[in-house]
Amino acid sequence: MHRRFSLKELKEIIEEDLKAGEDEYKKGRYNISSIAFFKAIVGICGYIIYRERGILPSNHTKRFDILRKYYPQLYEIMDIDFEIYRTAYLFKISREDAKKVRKDAWSLYQEV
Repeated sequence: MHRRFSLKELKEIIEEDLKAGEDEYKKGRYNISSIAFFKAIVGICGYIIYRERGILPSNHTKRFDILRKYYPQLYEIMDIDFEIYRTAYLFKISREDAKKVRKDAWSLYQEV
């Protein structure tokens, strides 16, 4: 699917993921919360890359490559949180891990 992306639309999606993450976190559903917050982080990284470089990575591998090369601090955050995200598909996520992804998502949102 080829579409033009707007920063406004990307921001709306990020905000939707943040809201979903908050709703699930408050309910103690840490797996779903972590997934939503990580999705927000992915969106934020995509937003920053698109805003500054004019490209939107089409998958995690491309996103990680760009982050590693141009945004090492973002890469470090995303790399650690990606492990929590992947774990959420197989195991129960602790409140502490969910809290970390939540904190990172809201912190990075300040860049949008």
